[in-house]
Amino acid sequence: MRPSVQSNLTITANTRKSEAMTTMIARQDHGSEKMTRNRFTRGLQRGQGHYDGLCSSAADSNDGFDVSVNRAGRDVWTPRRPSPIRTTLPLYIHPPLSTAKPHHRQRNPKMRIHLLPADAPPDVRLWLVDIDLNAPLIEAGANGLHASELARAHRFLRHQDAARFVTMRAALRRLLAAELNVDPAGLPFIADTNGRPSLSMPDAPDFNVSHSGAHGLIAVSFRRRVGVDIEEALPSLDWRSLEASVLHPTDKRIIDAMPQAHASSAFFACWTAKEAVLKAHGDGIGGRAISMQTFSVLPRNDARYAVSAEPGAFQAISLVVPQGYAAALAWSEITQP
Repeated sequence: MRPSVQSNLTITANTRKSEAMTTMIARQDHGSEKMTRNRFTRGLQRGQGHYDGLCSSAADSNDGFDVSVNRAGRDVWTPRRPSPIRTTLPLYIHPPLSTAKPHHRQRNPKMRIHLLPADAPPDVRLWLVDIDLNAPLIEAGANGLHASELARAHRFLRHQDAARFVTMRAALRRLLAAELNVDPAGLPFIADTNGRPSLSMPDAPDFNVSHSGAHGLIAVSFRRRVGVDIEEALPSLDWRSLEASVLHPTDKRIIDAMPQAHASSAFFACWTAKEAVLKAHGDGIGGRAISMQTFSVLPRNDARYAVSAEPGAFQAISLVVPQGYAAALAWSEITQP
């Protein structure tokens, strides 16, 4: 039975194109001839409509072919010479690839939950986000951002920096909206005097974000303050020049005692641990209350850092992240109900 017509849109097929198709099919052998006919018919079926391009009338059942039987008893399909035919097309027709207007669709950033050690607080959760540094901002998630966030993104001089910001803010909005069961675009972000962001709404979780290179981290907790940091360990960075502003004497002594091959990675690990603690503390990098060189995080026992008492009651752990990066997570020991 012929499929029912799905649209009132009708066209008259071009005779020359039909003749070219007939010639192409006629040059093929019996087996590939049937295969070509079937593929052509199936390939023109779009959506809910059907393109009956090889049938000259509703009564034709052989799709524009005459069928006879040869001496071997096999069917022989002979294409008819077509006349102008009346066909139906679905209401929506994709334009040819050569004339289709380019368009961009927003793509959700690739996120995966990061497994934490068993002794980490169960209320703390962490996500690792992959960042496409070359993606247009509209694909990175710019459509879901507030006007002030878009303005901030466009102030970046480099596209890669704008892509990082847009991707991470879009991912943060999605995650927090899922936690709070609200619209991502309606989340009311505010910042304190140190620039630390939070949500201006009751029962909102604490969160922290960090990004470097092509990766980012998002930490969330409903019971305590959290801080996270990730750094791309660039070989070109002269980390020795940063020792005085990063390392406590205890940290420096331990790193200096390491083989040269391990000292660089140990410095980046120590650096991220201190930044995570400062971000959980709330004073941040360059704050007045406490600075990185005034407290120590070494030695480290497996993943757990030995955070000294100066920042307050905080814990920190090293995170397993893609090669070439160092990362750490910190949280407060003091919880809220």
